[in-house]
Amino acid sequence: MNAPNDNELRSLLEGFYNSEQVEAGLDDFENGRKLFVQNPAPAPSREALAGVKADVRRALARRHHSQTVRRIAFGASIAAAAVLAVAVRVGLLETAPLMPPGTMAAAMIPASFWEGHDVTVSDPSLAYFAAEIEQIENELASLHSGGKHRSGEAAVTELEVEFIDIQGDFWKG
Repeated sequence: MNAPNDNELRSLLEGFYNSEQVEAGLDDFENGRKLFVQNPAPAPSREALAGVKADVRRALARRHHSQTVRRIAFGASIAAAAVLAVAVRVGLLETAPLMPPGTMAAAMIPASFWEGHDVTVSDPSLAYFAAEIEQIENELASLHSGGKHRSGEAAVTELEVEFIDIQGDFWKG
């Protein structure tokens, strides 16, 4: 046995087994090495080696062919994307409008809703919120302009909080 390998094997086995078990394990390893020396592995025949080499060559050829096909496909897709980008940039691919002329994008809301100047007339809850917002805006304007509607900065803050609450209520429905 090799002296450095024996020492390493001995120290490894001593970490797990007692001294008797270590000696038995080292003897088993030595007997196994002797068996390998006495019975060498048979060398493969020339035909078997030639068959393995042919299989490897065929596999490498298939891989090379598939990689070539992938490279060509990748290059073609890049070229097609470049041609498409140039065509769009130049304006060769003009698309027809999706909606016929005269149609509005807000087709889900009836046109009668937008006809008047005051949208709040058709929706009572919208009218209520609009009136409250207008009242608060007037109070804020009078406070900022120096009017005597409420006292001081606390009134402004209170009105701003009320305004924020109303806006939140509006979006809740």
